[in-house]
Amino acid sequence: MKRSYVPIALMATILLGCSVLTNAVSGGTAEPGETEKTGAVSQPDATEEPGGAPEEAATAEPGGAALPTAKPAIPKATNTTCKEVSFFLVNTLAKAAKCETVPASGGAGSKPFETYPSHTRVTLTSYMLGTRMMQPVILVFPVDKFTEMLPDVVNPDLTALKALIAGGTAGEGDMPILPVLNARELFVAQTALLPFQNGTGVGFITQYAQSLVPVNNHDMFFAFQGLTTDGTYWVSVIMPITHPSLWEDAGNPSNTIYSTINDNPDAYYSKMEGEINAKAPRTFVPFLSTLTDLVASIIVQP
Repeated sequence: MKRSYVPIALMATILLGCSVLTNAVSGGTAEPGETEKTGAVSQPDATEEPGGAPEEAATAEPGGAALPTAKPAIPKATNTTCKEVSFFLVNTLAKAAKCETVPASGGAGSKPFETYPSHTRVTLTSYMLGTRMMQPVILVFPVDKFTEMLPDVVNPDLTALKALIAGGTAGEGDMPILPVLNARELFVAQTALLPFQNGTGVGFITQYAQSLVPVNNHDMFFAFQGLTTDGTYWVSVIMPITHPSLWEDAGNPSNTIYSTINDNPDAYYSKMEGEINAKAPRTFVPFLSTLTDLVASIIVQP
């Protein structure tokens, strides 16, 4: 695989909750000095975006049939702005947002998941699902700076993302996602090309972990990875998402489900991916359309 992660392997003891991800998107506490500028971003009460929700996007499995060409974005209202990025935030999803400029981290000799350029991070506060493994964030990265810092990772991701945007497939390896996560992708479901106001990308539901764990609501999340039309910025959206059919968390490692997963992990995750692909968009919490509407409203204006 192209990513740096602790390899998934059969383990005599599986550590509960061992999916430790980069601070850029995880629910962990930020390290001192992590951000240089912070500020609360508020917006007027809003429960629905003007113009109504768009039609549900068609889905396809990454690496399989080509994704359909994304429809051009329709100009949309925004009610929340953080530096160069604006979007429409409904207060049923989150009550407000915190705006930060995250300074560059890492460099020569640093681990990939500790390396990223200075970028804008918007963290949604009072998110409807409460505390989960991943924080609900919108990240805007300068593509050229990220490529300079981490060419062996970012260039393949950039190639894969451009192929998806063009209606092709991601090829071998994980779906493109930035920043680099210190874990492995377990599955990808509900994949769709999604336009935003000045770019296009791919949305999907996934889960990352450092060991063989059940698909569960604490760790699962919706991701959107997109590029502005001019190729200058990479937009990364990470939002926790749940489904009532899934375990609430990874459960006790002594549970028999762990034996099932260890016996044939490919079969287990393939089965779960198929089940999640089959779920209706409005059976997820939040609705999948709520998250794709959020993506559609994004505009990046330096």
